[in-house]
Amino acid sequence: MPKFNLTLSAACENVQFIKRIKETPYILDFVCGKCSEPQNDVELLPENKEPVPNSRGTTCLNIKCKVCNSTNTVDVVSETAFKGEEQAQKICAIEIRGSHKIVAWKYAMFEIESTNGSIFQSEEDEVVEYDEKHEENVNVLEVVRSVE
Repeated sequence: MPKFNLTLSAACENVQFIKRIKETPYILDFVCGKCSEPQNDVELLPENKEPVPNSRGTTCLNIKCKVCNSTNTVDVVSETAFKGEEQAQKICAIEIRGSHKIVAWKYAMFEIESTNGSIFQSEEDEVVEYDEKHEENVNVLEVVRSVE
């Protein structure tokens, strides 16, 4: 079963953590390993559990190729917050049973915790905020997301 690591790197200022907000999905772009058909903007919600067809198990997501009808299950193995450093960090490990491959990803909505504990939420990749309580900038710039 192939495992994919979703990684994130960013230039951060006064940022302690960046993490997915609970009950909001990762947005994934897949490519079918059998016929190379792309499937874009597929929502993967780690809290979701649905039955696997013709099995007794559960999975986070069942996905079926629209062209060759190949069926796959997608599960989140582990998930962690990005610590406000510039180096690339593994955010999420995903296991896929079947032939699909993840080619791109993004957060649907994420939360930024400043070094002073203030919380900001965003849907945009790059964030420029001002923490009025602590009188400091909170920035997330030069965001790079990759799949390993």
